[in-house]
Amino acid sequence: MCAQDISGDPYYIQERLRAIDPEYFLVRKPNGTIELHHGKCLPTYQSTLPYDRLDARTLVWVRRTQSHRADALLADMQKAEAARG
Repeated sequence: MCAQDISGDPYYIQERLRAIDPEYFLVRKPNGTIELHHGKCLPTYQSTLPYDRLDARTLVWVRRTQSHRADALLADMQKAEAARG
């Protein structure tokens, strides 16, 4: 899999992702979902974005779910689960 530019990116989200990490790239699947990928060697899949369009939420999602934040993300999820009762 190689990097591909996704059309309809008026906020330059792809370029802004590469500023976070130059090895990030996005893939739009035929069903319209957008996948985040990282790296040059397969497999590169990181996650499927929970949004159907590129905007600032994408950048927040990527920063929040980066692997070095795994402990904080897990704590946030546990806190949200506890709040639901």
